Amino acid sequence: MGASAGDAPECVVRNKQIWADSFEITPPPLTLHQIHGATVYEVTAHDNSEPGFHRGDALVNAMSDRAVGVYTADCVPILLSTMDGRVVSAAHAGWRGTAAEVVLSALDGMCRFGVHPSEVVVAVGPAIGPCCFAVGQEVIAAFSAQAWYRPSLVHQVNGHTTVDLVLANRLQLEAAGIAAQNIHASEMCTSCLPSDFFSWRRDKGQTGRHLAMIQRRSPGL
Repeated sequence: MGASAGDAPECVVRNKQIWADSFEITPPPLTLHQIHGATVYEVTAHDNSEPGFHRGDALVNAMSDRAVGVYTADCVPILLSTMDGRVVSAAHAGWRGTAAEVVLSALDGMCRFGVHPSEVVVAVGPAIGPCCFAVGQEVIAAFSAQAWYRPSLVHQVNGHTTVDLVLANRLQLEAAGIAAQNIHASEMCTSCLPSDFFSWRRDKGQTGRHLAMIQRRSPGL
């Protein structure tokens, strides 16, 4: 689904068209030029921005019917919504974005529209798991400096230190006031399942991209 992965451009365009037709999405979802940080873009009413024009790693939409989405290939795709669907957000959280608390920045963006964390539900898509995500000490240091850090985030697998990115984002959301039962996370590891998912780490950067999308529910629906 990504235009920067080296795939034939006409194939990517066709994939996106098939996807949009399946969900009856018009215009195409608004996406960002992702930078592995915590910058949030707030979608305006009748936003006509080109996909990828704005830089950031999370989008908040409380005003437009346009879908928003993030690209991933090991990083954590996180979709947030109020229970009535009036305000939605999509966030892309790699280890840098997780350490920078991008998902909390997304939640803060929702709260600026009168949302309380207790009314938010979250879907966390497939991402690289602690079984495969070996990291260096700079990652451990970045995580351990945060208030939400728990020793259970760190694992030892086949002589390597790994971290659990999905759990790190879950801990942040729970600390912010989102009920644990309102956070629904996939347990599938993108690196472990080559027949199902792209993986930057497994494929050494030569891989495709997934697109995680969410669309605001229009008032009255």
